[in-house]
Amino acid sequence: MHDIVTGRFPFREVVVQTWFVITVTTLPAILVAIPFGVIVSVQVGSLTQQVGATSIAGAAGGLGIIQQGAPIVTALLLGGAAGSAIASDL
Repeated sequence: MHDIVTGRFPFREVVVQTWFVITVTTLPAILVAIPFGVIVSVQVGSLTQQVGATSIAGAAGGLGIIQQGAPIVTALLLGGAAGSAIASDL
């Protein structure tokens, strides 16, 4: 806090590191999100077909991915990729 108040906080370095993390984690996030979404959609589609509610299979699959799986996978993936990239940069 002292560095921010006195104006000695390296904002440029924060921007550089943020851009570095974004570039390192974008491709792995996309490559994991697509297969994960397909797996959950197939599972939910099978379940809704067994119950007889095939008309809501798409909505249920999307809702399941958004609410349950995507935040967990994203946090784990981005944390691992960004952490290893920063550690190797040191």
